[in-house]
Amino acid sequence: MPTGTKVIIQLVDPINSETSKAGSTFVAILDEPLLIDGAEVAPRGADIRGRITTANDAGRVAGAAELGLELTQLYINGIPYAMSTSEYSEAGQSRTGQTVKRAGVGAGVGAIIGAIAGGGKGAAIGAGVGAGAGTASQVLTKGEKLNIPAETKLEFTLRSPLVIAAR
Repeated sequence: MPTGTKVIIQLVDPINSETSKAGSTFVAILDEPLLIDGAEVAPRGADIRGRITTANDAGRVAGAAELGLELTQLYINGIPYAMSTSEYSEAGQSRTGQTVKRAGVGAGVGAIIGAIAGGGKGAAIGAGVGAGAGTASQVLTKGEKLNIPAETKLEFTLRSPLVIAAR
């Protein structure tokens, strides 16, 4: 199979940013057969093995959840063939922006309450307290988790030729 060939798979294992570890393997199957000049080289349903290249859970204050996957082996009639593919990657929303936004909203609400209660000086105190409360709510909640469920279809591209012995 030449470099640049599209490989469409279906996950057998679910993968998520909270429990997956970089370097771990996952199982999938070919969702579409691999063809050369119309001739089937690898059938739909052939077993695939892959590797998780990146698995980062979102932090409590900053950072985004990330997942990276690549395919490493194709099995035909029980025989493994090494493969090198592009990386599929997915990233969640960054926590840093959420922290800044929540602290800013907290400061605004705090300033309004402080101004009502104590005028200009109360507004300044309320803004500080509100910003702290907004940041605290961010630390208590953990970041967005990424989950790629079983049966999800993903597309990869061969980075180098896939050599399969003639049957």
